[in-house]
Amino acid sequence: MKNYTEHSSGRKKKDNNLVKFPDMAKRINQYLKEEDLRLDFTGYMHTIHRYFSMQEQDLYEVYHLMTECNLWSHYLSEVENFIQQKLLSIQMEVDRLDAYFDKKTPNESLDKAIEATTAKAKDFAVFHKQLMAQRILFEKGYWHCFKVYGKGINTLTYKSLD
Repeated sequence: MKNYTEHSSGRKKKDNNLVKFPDMAKRINQYLKEEDLRLDFTGYMHTIHRYFSMQEQDLYEVYHLMTECNLWSHYLSEVENFIQQKLLSIQMEVDRLDAYFDKKTPNESLDKAIEATTAKAKDFAVFHKQLMAQRILFEKGYWHCFKVYGKGINTLTYKSLD
């Protein structure tokens, strides 16, 4: 899973492109495609971009971002639970294959199956951690937008009373 590239200094540097959330989502979708399942993250990057370029004076945009962050948080929570269930089943499959593995007699096909399933389990584990981080990001984004929106509404309300 870890790819390293050699730089001019001769030191190896880890290639972080393989562990970025969109890249891992594509990789997990490839695994899920075998079961006719698909995760949909359409609009994810757009929402992230809008959140980080949000103007606090634009209450209309803040309100819509607050709603979107809340929806993404709930969606990611559901996907996180689904991925955790898949991860546990894959880990059970690794354990089952390992139980059949006889250390004394080499079985190349079983070795390859164990390696492939272990790699799949590692990918699902990394993606599960990324989902938790993304969910937390959107939860905090929701509360940030909530506070900004409340502060903006209070400012408008008290200005109009003066």
